[in-house]
Amino acid sequence: MKQFAGRLTPATYTLADIEALRLMLRLQQIGFSSNEIEDFLALNLQKQGPPVKLIAMLAQHRQERLAAIHQYERQIAGIDYLRFQLTENH
Repeated sequence: MKQFAGRLTPATYTLADIEALRLMLRLQQIGFSSNEIEDFLALNLQKQGPPVKLIAMLAQHRQERLAAIHQYERQIAGIDYLRFQLTENH
């Protein structure tokens, strides 16, 4: 809804608006913060040469997610080991 003359009216969205909304949703789903989404969209709108900065942002998020997964894997291994020790000792 858009506000026009003090009243809410149905919004008209262009194909570009819909694509931007899709991108925003996708970025949110993969863990980008609101500020990071704004930065990504601003860089994406510039369209100056290859998207090196955009790819770098995605690579950074990927690395962060992988580090978190590896940390969880180490924790799970520790849990499994303690569980094994408890069952062996009793």
